[in-house]
Amino acid sequence: MSALGQYFPLGGVNMFIANMKYAADTMLSGKLTTPLQDPGNVITTGSATAILSAQSIASAVTVTTFLIGFTQSQMSKFGRSVTVVASGAATSTVTVNGFDYLGQAVTEVLTLNGTTPVLGLKCFRKITSIVFGATGGTTVNVGTGTKLGLPYAYADAGKDFVDGVVSTGAFTAQVLTAQTATSSDPRGFVIPASAPDGVKLYTVQYEPNREAFYGLAHYAA
Repeated sequence: MSALGQYFPLGGVNMFIANMKYAADTMLSGKLTTPLQDPGNVITTGSATAILSAQSIASAVTVTTFLIGFTQSQMSKFGRSVTVVASGAATSTVTVNGFDYLGQAVTEVLTLNGTTPVLGLKCFRKITSIVFGATGGTTVNVGTGTKLGLPYAYADAGKDFVDGVVSTGAFTAQVLTAQTATSSDPRGFVIPASAPDGVKLYTVQYEPNREAFYGLAHYAA
């Protein structure tokens, strides 16, 4: 199997394979080098209102229609984090349901912190529904974040490149315990030092976990 191919059915075939140990686009040892976008699919600037803008949570509500189409440019090739922020004091929950780039179901629960943005830890390729708890007189924005997903579980020695030049992006490693609704992405992620802007191109180089390339299974409600 290869994470670098062109066809990943969103919400169709689940391509997650537990304990996958080999992949055609990696060597038996050494670092993996891979772009985070295909040609012609530069990653757009993160936006606090990219997914939903001023969604009322005066009562509990489930939303299934969004402002974006979850294209590769919008969500990155291997998924992207989400953000939520309320218009006023609120500590109710926001439950995001969708899929990763393998078609594996994902659920993340975020707790609002008033007007302070809450930054998600899981990398979604597509979102199918968002469930909001109620807080009277309040609206919520849901946007795209700066954490970009990785094709395989991150084990060690990460380096990222922006437009072909080595950068100082921050990597977060795979999660080695069973996923929950609030845990970090099971494959890890990178936060580029220079944020996506619809122009820059990103490449990562790192040691993947060859004992379980795709990491642990995502949590899904």
